[in-house]
Amino acid sequence: MISNKINLSVYISSLFLIISGGCYGQSLKSYNGLFANGGNQKGQATYNYYEDSKTKEYIKQGAFRYSLVGKDDNKGLKHTISGNYEKGLKHGIWTYKVVMNDYFLGYYHGTGSITLTANYKNGLADGSWKYSSKTKTRLYSKYTGWGPYNPENIVNTSMNFRKGRIVGNVTINEVGVLKVNGNYDQNSFSTGTWKMDFLDKNQNLEITYKDNYMTDFIGRNSSGQILNGSTSLYPKENAEDYQRYLDVREMSKEERENAGFSLDTFCVNRNVATKYIKPYFDNMMSTDWFLYKYIKGDLTYNAYSYKYEIPGGCNIVVKQVNYSRLEDFSKYKEAEVYMNSGLYLNAFNAYNDFRRKIKSDDLTLKSSDLKKFTEKLEISFYKADSMSKHLITAEELYPFTNVLVQHTYGTKRTDRINQSFSNISNLLNNNWKEEVNRIITEFDTQNMDYYRPYKYGALYSLDEYLNQVWAEEIKFCSGWGGVNSEVYFNNKSLNDEKAYQNEGVQYCNCNKDSLVAKLTNKMEDYLDEINNVLLITKQIESKVNQIEELNLSKKTKILYPTYAYVLSDFKRRYTDVRTFADRKTMGDYINLLTKINTSLDKVISFYKSDDDLKTMEKTLKKMDNIKQKHMLLFPLLTFRSDGDLEGLYDN
Repeated sequence: MISNKINLSVYISSLFLIISGGCYGQSLKSYNGLFANGGNQKGQATYNYYEDSKTKEYIKQGAFRYSLVGKDDNKGLKHTISGNYEKGLKHGIWTYKVVMNDYFLGYYHGTGSITLTANYKNGLADGSWKYSSKTKTRLYSKYTGWGPYNPENIVNTSMNFRKGRIVGNVTINEVGVLKVNGNYDQNSFSTGTWKMDFLDKNQNLEITYKDNYMTDFIGRNSSGQILNGSTSLYPKENAEDYQRYLDVREMSKEERENAGFSLDTFCVNRNVATKYIKPYFDNMMSTDWFLYKYIKGDLTYNAYSYKYEIPGGCNIVVKQVNYSRLEDFSKYKEAEVYMNSGLYLNAFNAYNDFRRKIKSDDLTLKSSDLKKFTEKLEISFYKADSMSKHLITAEELYPFTNVLVQHTYGTKRTDRINQSFSNISNLLNNNWKEEVNRIITEFDTQNMDYYRPYKYGALYSLDEYLNQVWAEEIKFCSGWGGVNSEVYFNNKSLNDEKAYQNEGVQYCNCNKDSLVAKLTNKMEDYLDEINNVLLITKQIESKVNQIEELNLSKKTKILYPTYAYVLSDFKRRYTDVRTFADRKTMGDYINLLTKINTSLDKVISFYKSDDDLKTMEKTLKKMDNIKQKHMLLFPLLTFRSDGDLEGLYDN
């Protein structure tokens, strides 16, 4: 064969003669020259062609002739092909002929002829195809010369096609091997009685098709004895099978499924008759002899080269089916849970995974269940697609989570907090960064006697806020602890099953606007608390200074020393760093400072009234218990028996 000796480089070394013509909106050009055939010796071809205005491809048109007279390695081979093209597709009668005279086939040398006459319509097999071959082979040795010829192989095949599918009568006669005579209807279903004589096995088959169904399969040996497996051995069962087919055929699809049946179409090797004739169709598709790959324009061969099947040749069978229920599958039930929970991205991914499982596991579901499932798949997709536009992505959430995972405190944490505000400024109010910076810059400009709670409160309360308040929201969105895991969504995967979800965008199952609103409210509440502490602290400082001035003009012997002792004890205790080891909340600071602030108002009120001041002096003088004196001036605080403060942050 030529294909056994060829490089696949294809080029045309040619003589072009340009002629005028008025067809196809442009000139037809004529080619007469060498033609690549996949072998080491090119053939000679003559044909007309034109250039496609859009693709710039050369399109064959009209008569085509090809010939090869072998020499050297191809000695003993003559090859001719003739036919017609219509807009680049084979059309009408094509004739292929191969003549061999001790042509070297790679092992044997062949002698004889192969002929194919094929009818086409617009590139598809349409009409009669006749194949005949008469060949014999022998070996040659440089030591012993020519050996004897092997038995001559003679094959005559006739098939018919309609729009590329096999129809009509089929006859095959491979002398001494097989004879076949059968028919397909115009829809390419086997019909009537097929007769097959396996001459080399001394057996024959009669296969009968009726109503597109194989009703009989009878095999006999050379003495006429019926072979095992023949339907005639089980006439009752065979009749029942045929009747069941007729009954099932009349049912609606829903009725069939409810009865546990389906109708399936068996073609090619699953159709008994077609299976036996396929090798002879393969002969007709030999690109070695008929150069389909090189002369082009053959849609029937193109389809064959993809699956190597006869186009058509079918019958219908009844199959008893055990239909699965959707509710039997865990992946479907998982999708339902997600759907009912409003987690539409998770739901679509689970439904889509189940869709793949249906195909990969070849699951058999009723049409009603498939329709129900398809509707749910589509609904979940559209809901997921709509929801994804409102969800925060994992990329957008990262700056938030980054604040939480690094365990640093004090100014380092504050610096990182500031940076996080910059990172998320597209989502949150950038003024917060300025506000936090303002708080931090005031740390070192204030009198720590009064502003220490404000300074430590700002640092530690923000840390507390981020790790408790933000964490509650952010961990929910990011799925920390398996609460609400992140999910991928690919908005192309509904119509493209190969588009897997992890090729899409990673989303967090929480609403972006809702998250930003919650964090906005939390952050504003926090800043309000910080500023409230600052306000109360300033008030305390102002009131202490006011008391100092009042006492200069109205010196008291007992009131001021009592007040000053408690105030000094308070300053010592609340400025002690150990007081802040427990990282009190803003609420703790506000509560404590409010108690002090209220008590200072009481002291000021005494100074502003001479009568009240004298009365308070007398009252204090009469008291022997120092604890009672301190409680009289600072009733909201708790004191020990020695008069020192106790439980600074107790309610």
